[in-house]
Amino acid sequence: MAIAACSSGPEPATSKIASPSVREETSTKSSSGLPKGGGIYKVGKPYTVNGRLYVPQEDVNYDETGVASWYGTAFHGKLTANGETFDMNALTAGHPTLPMPVYVYVTNVSNGRTILVRINDRGPYVTDRIIDLSARSAHELGFSQQGLARVRVRYAGKAPLSGDDSAERKYLLAQSWHQDNGTRVASLSGIDQLIDGLGWSVASYRKRLIEPDGTVQRSGLIGRQTLLEVGPFSSRSEAERMCHDLQEFGPAKVEDYNNGPQSSFQVRAGPYRDEKAQRAAEWMAGAGADSQ
Repeated sequence: MAIAACSSGPEPATSKIASPSVREETSTKSSSGLPKGGGIYKVGKPYTVNGRLYVPQEDVNYDETGVASWYGTAFHGKLTANGETFDMNALTAGHPTLPMPVYVYVTNVSNGRTILVRINDRGPYVTDRIIDLSARSAHELGFSQQGLARVRVRYAGKAPLSGDDSAERKYLLAQSWHQDNGTRVASLSGIDQLIDGLGWSVASYRKRLIEPDGTVQRSGLIGRQTLLEVGPFSSRSEAERMCHDLQEFGPAKVEDYNNGPQSSFQVRAGPYRDEKAQRAAEWMAGAGADSQ
C-alpha cells in the first residue's frame, strides 16, 4: 500500500539525521521492494539530545500517553537505528528508549483506533512527543493530515529479527474500522495467534450467556449479559496483562484454571451487555484470541 497522500500532508520535523541508503543484500522484500529485517536486537546506552537525557531499557510494563508524530519520504529506504531499512509503507515506528525490535500497541485517543507496530528506530526528540510513526501507521490511525496526534503506547512483546510483518498486518485486518481496498472488514474469527509467546495474545476465549434468571449457558451468541472467559495462560503475568486491558470494557479478574498438575490461569471478564460484549469480543479477536 503506497501512502502517496501522506507525503503531501504536514509531515512534522522529527529531529532525525538521515542514515545512508540501505544496501541490497537480502532476498526478503517488503511490498515497497525494500529489504525486511536484517537488523540487530538493540537496547543501547543512555544518550542526550537537545539537552535531554534518554535511558534505553527493557520495560515490559511500558504504558504511556503523549504526542505522536510521523515520518516518511525523507527517510524512506534509509537505515534505522538497529540496522533495518525504514519503509514508510510498513507498520513501524521510532521510540526514544524501548528496545529494538519490539512490538507496541498504539491507540489514537481521539478516535479509538489501535494498531500494532514494530519499533525499529529511535526518535522523536521534540517536547512531549513519545513515538514517531511511519507514514502508513499515521494513515491507519487517521492523523496523517494533521501531523500530530495524542496517543497511548503499550508494550506488546519482542519482534522477530527477520522483519516478518504478518502479526502487524493481521492485527490491522481484525479491526472493525479498517478499510481494505474500500471494503470494511468487520472481524476475523479463528485468527492465528499473532505473536508467539506474547502476553496480549491467548489461545482461546469462551462466551457464556447469562439468562435473566441468573443461570449461565454456554453460547456462541452475544446478547443479554455475557461473560467472556479468556485463556488458559501459562503465567499469571500474561493473564494479568490481558485482564488489565479488558478492564477498559468492564470488570475483569484473573482466576486459576484447572488444567491438571500444571499451573495455569484464565481471565473472566464481564458480565457485559450487548454492545460492550461485542466490542470486547472483537478486541480479543484482534489480540489473537480464537473464538470457540
